[in-house]
Amino acid sequence: MTDVTIDNISVLGAMCHTIYTIIARSKNTEAISVVDVSKIANITKLKESQVRNSIYTLCVYGLIRKVGYNTFKVTNKYIRCNISCGYISQELFLQEDDSLMTRSWLSMIHRCLTLDSYHDVTWSEDFASVDVFGEWCNKQEYYRAKDDNGNSYHMDKDLLSPRHKREYSKNTCTFLPAELNLLIGKRRLTKDGLTTGITYRKRDNVYSAKLVNKGETITLGDFYSKEEASEAYFEAKRLIIIETTEKWKGRIDDVAYGALLDIQAEDLFTYE
Repeated sequence: MTDVTIDNISVLGAMCHTIYTIIARSKNTEAISVVDVSKIANITKLKESQVRNSIYTLCVYGLIRKVGYNTFKVTNKYIRCNISCGYISQELFLQEDDSLMTRSWLSMIHRCLTLDSYHDVTWSEDFASVDVFGEWCNKQEYYRAKDDNGNSYHMDKDLLSPRHKREYSKNTCTFLPAELNLLIGKRRLTKDGLTTGITYRKRDNVYSAKLVNKGETITLGDFYSKEEASEAYFEAKRLIIIETTEKWKGRIDDVAYGALLDIQAEDLFTYE
């Protein structure tokens, strides 16, 4: 990974350079900056979409890296190998290298910055470099694997990440078939303790639990407390995950296999 000091506006263009300067000036002693897109848009008289596009481009170049909700680590160097993947057009980085590895890497950054369900998801310092990311991918046995329908495996970061700290990194990522990956995706748990599949029926003062598996809705029953409904939901989900994991035994990483068999309720939920 080669870092090059950014020393002129021509590297980024005026808009991205302005956004970078604003973010860099607000960093603390640990080079951490909390970014308020609306505030930056007001200062610069830009649209919020333009600010977000610039932030994405700055992340691709390695000048900033998301480390928390609306929080970024700031550097004064860009990563040379990342720049070779494409070019900037009207503040937005556009992919030119059409390799699977580059698409996967850019998609990772884009999801972390744009999806509401990824508000807490970050990527490691290593994965800030497309070359390091690519080297890691190529060493993974199931990087180019396909499922029974000929679809590529998904890169998952939920299964092996610590609870409440989801991150794309060498230690937390694994490749899983979509059937498994979709089963273990984090579901939002509200402050009321309700999640997907659990609803409160006020008329009868009960909590109903159900889940959907392969397009089929499975009714789990009515319960007098949300804790009982949650327990029923998780146990049913856990049994489905175990059954599906055994189906893919020998076709997924051993570490992922063990983690799937040992999955806990807390591993399936994230808080709003």
